[in-house]
Amino acid sequence: MRTPKRLYAQQRIIYQPELLTCPHCDDRLALCNSLAWDKTVQTLQGVLSVASRPSHCRHTTCEGAQLRLLSAEAQGIALPGSTYGYDVMVRIGWWRQHYHARRVEVGDIGGFYVKLQDVCAHKGVIVTTVGVQEGAQKVADGIAF
Repeated sequence: MRTPKRLYAQQRIIYQPELLTCPHCDDRLALCNSLAWDKTVQTLQGVLSVASRPSHCRHTTCEGAQLRLLSAEAQGIALPGSTYGYDVMVRIGWWRQHYHARRVEVGDIGGFYVKLQDVCAHKGVIVTTVGVQEGAQKVADGIAF
């Protein structure tokens, strides 16, 4: 098993909620003394140490007294439970979509064979840069493109 790589943050950011007043009683919100979450996030610009300090309503009788309001900007940096920023996730998704980074599957071989029959072709070629699944290779060998 590989040893996890240590990430050293280049910048520390503690976000506070954008709301300044309680949505229920319109009184000024107070910041909590603890952090709601604190994590290291890898972004395309570098490694960040990001935390969110919630706020709450000061009135115990208010409907929103039990609510802990978080920063929307902080939650827009990374998915909950993930150490990768949204920008990294989007870049990986773009690469996968752009370069079709998946192996050829059995269904791809079958679909290609049906298309060959539809156009009455005697031969066909599948070209891939990422490989073919083992089962798809067996199907393709049996069809003999």
